[in-house]
Amino acid sequence: MSLKASKAKLARASKDLSTAWDQVSNSWRDQKSKQFETKYIAPIPDSISSAVAIIDELDNVLRKIKDNCE
Repeated sequence: MSLKASKAKLARASKDLSTAWDQVSNSWRDQKSKQFETKYIAPIPDSISSAVAIIDELDNVLRKIKDNCE
């Protein structure tokens, strides 16, 4: 799997998770759901942004390596 494909897959999984969480949070509205969201769900977008940035960096490095080998 290419880095671009991995990046797209990660973005899609993030959207799917967000949609699923929206559905779940409509019926799960107690203190535990708020704790779960704060601890597990809320940090995900920042983590994904970091991962996407790293994927882009890796893609650039691999492209440079490939160019140097040609």
